[in-house]
Amino acid sequence: MKLTKTIRGVPEGEIYPVEYAAGEDCPSWLLPAARDLGAVEEANDDPPELVALRAQLDALEIKYDKRWGMEKLRAALAEGKRD
Repeated sequence: MKLTKTIRGVPEGEIYPVEYAAGEDCPSWLLPAARDLGAVEEANDDPPELVALRAQLDALEIKYDKRWGMEKLRAALAEGKRD
């Protein structure tokens, strides 16, 4: 995934941060932080079932983390419907 804005991160085994410019590929270890910062372009490679689960959770106003997998989303949906 490509970065949409410049961010800095400290690679494993290093002690000084490295700057990663917008347009560069985001290193896999930095991807979670880049997503949290909204600094990566999100390709919608999600399976249709995952998109549908998120839509159901949004419709019911159930909070979830976009990094969750389908099993955890299903559990959150079941828990939310039970309440």
